[in-house]
Amino acid sequence: SDLEILTQMFVKKCGITVKTLLPSEDERQRALDYDGDVEALAPAEMWVVEVVKADPKFEDCAKVALTILTLADDAKDLEASLGKLISACVDIRASVGLRKLLRCTLEVGSVLNESYSQPKKKHRH
Repeated sequence: SDLEILTQMFVKKCGITVKTLLPSEDERQRALDYDGDVEALAPAEMWVVEVVKADPKFEDCAKVALTILTLADDAKDLEASLGKLISACVDIRASVGLRKLLRCTLEVGSVLNESYSQPKKKHRH
């Protein structure tokens, strides 16, 4: 439905946004080391300090939440790809042309093996 498509698009867009909003390792370390007045910081810096000090595992939690939100969509993509792969394998196994080619290759190999296994005749001059 349209709602499902919009939800999937929103989750993907938010996932990108969440990842870009997460503090870098340097920002995280500076926030942990900061012991001044949080109210004196700019709003973005204040947010980083509050988030990092409130829960040092915030980034991990955000990544897990994002994974959970996108897991069903990722599974559907994998299932579709797997379906195509299985279909291709079935087509290959059922291919009459491939069977003929393999049979011909086997026969040529048998003839070559037979000719090499026979003793060579010496020519008299």
